[in-house]
Amino acid sequence: MNTVTRFGFAFRVFGGCAFLATLCASTFAAEPTQANPTAAPSALPASTPQKWEFRSIMVQVRDEHEYPVRGAKVDVRGLERDALGAEIDQENEKPDVVKKKFPGWHFVTDSQGKFTARFGNFRQYDYQEATGMEVPAWGSFYFVVEADGLGGVSAEILNPQPDELEQIEARLKVNDNGDVGEASEWTKNPVLLKDGKNSTEFALETGLEVEGRVLDTAGKPVPGLHIEIFHDLHAGSHTGRGGEIFSKSMDTDAKGRFWFEHVYPNTFYFDPTFGEDGRFNWVRTRVRERWANEILDEIRLHESETETHIPMVIVVSTKPIYHYFGKVTDQHGKPVAGAEVDAHYSLHRVSRTFEDGRYHQAAKTGRDGSYDLWLPAQFVEFWDVKAKDCTFDMREADYDELDEPGEYDLTVKRPH
Repeated sequence: MNTVTRFGFAFRVFGGCAFLATLCASTFAAEPTQANPTAAPSALPASTPQKWEFRSIMVQVRDEHEYPVRGAKVDVRGLERDALGAEIDQENEKPDVVKKKFPGWHFVTDSQGKFTARFGNFRQYDYQEATGMEVPAWGSFYFVVEADGLGGVSAEILNPQPDELEQIEARLKVNDNGDVGEASEWTKNPVLLKDGKNSTEFALETGLEVEGRVLDTAGKPVPGLHIEIFHDLHAGSHTGRGGEIFSKSMDTDAKGRFWFEHVYPNTFYFDPTFGEDGRFNWVRTRVRERWANEILDEIRLHESETETHIPMVIVVSTKPIYHYFGKVTDQHGKPVAGAEVDAHYSLHRVSRTFEDGRYHQAAKTGRDGSYDLWLPAQFVEFWDVKAKDCTFDMREADYDELDEPGEYDLTVKRPH
């Protein structure tokens, strides 16, 4: 078995450990000092009238016994466009170039388990245009740590631009549960960077085990199928991608089994395409003791108890099994032959991913205007029809009630 693990941010720890981090923030115009040796020097000459202000945050990483974690590698992960672009820009650069052109994205804790990060009180793009460097600036961020195979996610770090501050502060009001702001998948108490000192602390939790089998519709094991799970910080890109962390993958063994240890104890996701394998379609799922005749690739943890083990079964088919059929007629009820019926389908009952609705499959109508479609997924988001000298008003299903297998008659308009 070959299991690959990549950590993103976190301040929960796997394998029975926990990190405790204390953060303090202040605002300053950054230059290296003895008190702040980690501040990157400004690339602007002293005569430049522009002042670039930074907000700093000191982080101390501790284990479950409150001992500092020395030498832990920590990354800053941004969720908005400029930060996501900086992450991509670093991928093909050499380490020395990354250190010079991308200061402030990667850290190593010192002997006291500490590092100091800073976030610009400006737009990242403006700083890049002026200095040639890409640094964390306005936006939403997380710290991600990896140490001795363990990892965790910090609270959300908010570094808003001035015109967003009032909105952010309203979001951070204490709610009925005594938590600050709206509870999200990752944090109940975001850290707002602003003038003056701010502090927060958070503890990380242990991981859990996820194990299961992949079977075909006859109940036989499916070996050699690529299974990948990951967590998602939910980046603000137009595709929703860019915030994936803690990715783990393996191929099923001869008995169709897969298993992952030290899975971060938060909502996690499966790749429903099996690495775009193309041979199999996911049609049924059992999570814990519950069966569902659909893809369940978003696994939420029980809130009322601490889970240490989640069993699963995934059933796949080698052929599309969902039947859609019907007739295409014109406004007078006459059949339209040779029309192309295109069904845009979703892998999920409620569209959730960028790809949902972008999968599609088409069929031609016969002489009587009838069509037959066998789809690999059972939720159609919208229909399109192309026919000679005809127009069609695209038919969209309700967002929360997509079209399930069955008969769908479609009408096109011919010119008068």
